Amino acid sequence: MRTLRRGSRGDDVTVMQNLLIYCGHELVADGIFGKGTEAHVESFQEDNDLYADGVVGGDTWAKLFALAGIAPLEQTMPWVTVGFDVVDLPGGEKSYATTKLRGDVAEKFADVRTRLNAQGVMLATAGGQRRLKPPTSSNQSATSMHYVGRALDLPPYAGMVNPLKDPYVITVNHADSDLRRFIVWGRGNHTCPVIKLLGVTYEKSGIEDHYPQRLIEVEDHFVNVTEALADYGIVPIRARRSFFHPEKKNNGGAEWWHFQDVSELIAGETLFGDELLRVWSKSELENSAPWQYRNRVYGVNWF
Repeated sequence: MRTLRRGSRGDDVTVMQNLLIYCGHELVADGIFGKGTEAHVESFQEDNDLYADGVVGGDTWAKLFALAGIAPLEQTMPWVTVGFDVVDLPGGEKSYATTKLRGDVAEKFADVRTRLNAQGVMLATAGGQRRLKPPTSSNQSATSMHYVGRALDLPPYAGMVNPLKDPYVITVNHADSDLRRFIVWGRGNHTCPVIKLLGVTYEKSGIEDHYPQRLIEVEDHFVNVTEALADYGIVPIRARRSFFHPEKKNNGGAEWWHFQDVSELIAGETLFGDELLRVWSKSELENSAPWQYRNRVYGVNWF
């Protein structure tokens, strides 16, 4: 369960209020964490030797569930296998036909795929679910949304290789303040508009150019894949600064392929550990690298 405080709203607040009622507190379970609910939380914490700050975190949740005689909710979002389009990649490789995502997120990607396919665009993947104990590197975070089933990678070499042929053409998002986010375009059928794009590549440009990456002009029938995903609350992340180093290559830092569902995550409230417990059991999580960061807060030190 997420951390709750004054100002929080939603089903989790209703659950907490009902638990307080069960424990003898007289209040209305309206899903709104107002001044009155805060006073009841502080009273409950004082009565149970908890730090009385009016914030319902892990210890307070545990005590509420324990006194109610029920176990905290875990694994409320099972992993679901979802199908994707298979595209050819350099070197004779192919993208994955399926991957696993959190159930509700899987449904969103399935819907987006249907929508894009109708326009002749393929939605391909290089993976979704990430195992709890993978090797980490400078391009892989232990707090990645992949661990909670909210992230999907498009195939990194389905774009930025040769914009004249790639399944996806990647362009600079000029609305981004430091130009570190990209827009992904998919090649569509004749019903889609013909658009002229400047495709970003992994190759470095000449030192006389203002942009560190080589750009190739391409004109074709295109669909804005980034925009289609955004309609479902699925957004891209920024490239790493190292990707733009004018002299060094770091293809893995481009991150144009990484999209994550951030809908329903509340900045300053949602805990990484709570999201982990939606898809993994506590016994699976213990001693894993992600579980060490369970107290990270979305929008504060977890993004």
